[in-house]
Amino acid sequence: MTYQLDEEQALQRKRLTDKAVNLAVQGRWEEAKKLNKEIIAGFPGDVEAYNRLGKALTELGEFAQAKKAYRKALELAPGNPIAKKNIARLETLPASGKTHGGKTGGIGPELFVAESTKSGIVNLHNLTQDSILARVTQGDQVKLVVEGKRLIINKKNGEYLGEVEPRHSSLLVKLIKGGNKYAAAILSVKPGEVQVMIKEIYQHPEQIGIPSFPVRVSGSSRRHSREGLLNTLITRSKEATGGAEPLEEDVEESGENLPDGFSILEDLEGRKEIEG
Repeated sequence: MTYQLDEEQALQRKRLTDKAVNLAVQGRWEEAKKLNKEIIAGFPGDVEAYNRLGKALTELGEFAQAKKAYRKALELAPGNPIAKKNIARLETLPASGKTHGGKTGGIGPELFVAESTKSGIVNLHNLTQDSILARVTQGDQVKLVVEGKRLIINKKNGEYLGEVEPRHSSLLVKLIKGGNKYAAAILSVKPGEVQVMIKEIYQHPEQIGIPSFPVRVSGSSRRHSREGLLNTLITRSKEATGGAEPLEEDVEESGENLPDGFSILEDLEGRKEIEG
């Protein structure tokens, strides 16, 4: 069903939508839940608002209500990929679960603005059980915990998710023990596969000049990868906030192998795209 909006209504919906997206980026899920319900009351055909509501309800542990929101989005837009994927994920969970509280680690777009060799993508192994991973989504901020030679990835509440593969963890553990500090967020979650974005946010003076993620690809290859991954990051951030899906070719390109130590974004313009 199509709803025709006059200019004033369109501006009002855009203002509310921008605010709802910002709440999601900041992880303010209670406020996001309330605002998206307000948007739906005024604009009952807003598919993206239902997807954003589903995301907020999922983060708050209200899984049954989240499924209803996503099913309504699917009713309004049959085949909507965001709604379909999240309904499938929620089917593995009980009707309700442990809530995160009013605010959680948000998408953290600042993680995707990085200098060369200071940020990279890592794969996790020794993953936790699927029922826990089903509650994890792209953009969730996570904690790095050093245990001996192992680098553990936990949720913000301390719940174990997995370990960074040794080919990356060996260097990162040494740098962390030497005083470096890092921030991290989930980049992708698939059955049996989790990727995490890690960014160096502080380099100890005694470790200056030591790259956290040495770059091992040519300039042309890295440029190609940067363009493909930029599309992927924008897509996944939009998904987390109920946004539109990308073109088919963007989805295909996102599956390419990522080089070690790949620097995600190096300009503020890219940050604005991810946030919006």
